[in-house]
Amino acid sequence: LRVAVGSLEDVQSALSRIEQDVHVVTARQAQDRTRLDQTSSPKEAHSLSAELETLGRRLDALEESQLELMEEEERRRAALDTIRAEREEIRDRGRALQDEARQRVAERSARRDALTDEREKLAEAVPADVLALYDRVRSRGFGIGAARLVNKVCGGCAIQLGPTDFAQISKLPVTQITQCPSCGAILVRSAE
Repeated sequence: LRVAVGSLEDVQSALSRIEQDVHVVTARQAQDRTRLDQTSSPKEAHSLSAELETLGRRLDALEESQLELMEEEERRRAALDTIRAEREEIRDRGRALQDEARQRVAERSARRDALTDEREKLAEAVPADVLALYDRVRSRGFGIGAARLVNKVCGGCAIQLGPTDFAQISKLPVTQITQCPSCGAILVRSAE
């Protein structure tokens, strides 16, 4: 946008200079015509006629440049308008994305709060020593306090238990707390 504005201003500045030059040339032509009408000297009349021809060619060149610059100004103004429209579209999309992000954050916060409330209610039913073990295990590395044991694979670390470890755990009653030998997560086992 800054480049487009600068480019347009450059053309407008050049156009302004040409307009000033056109004004100077036309003023000079008017002055020379007045002098030509008032002169009685053939030499001065010839000189003024030659100068008027030169000024006429200069004026033609300036007007041609002026037209080219006016067309260029129009193109650059159109390009600037396009860039401004694109910028507005980007801003609108940005605002929409911000609104969507705020909504998602609010939804996630509400979901987190609901899950926190649910966890607190569930935690009331869990013995204090088991809850302390769960929190201690969860605070270490993986962030998982308990994981399901499925097909000899710990759901916390995704490592398959070795035959010896699995045999020892299988002998224990399902109600007895046991931990994964790899990650330390409390293993949730089914009666199967």
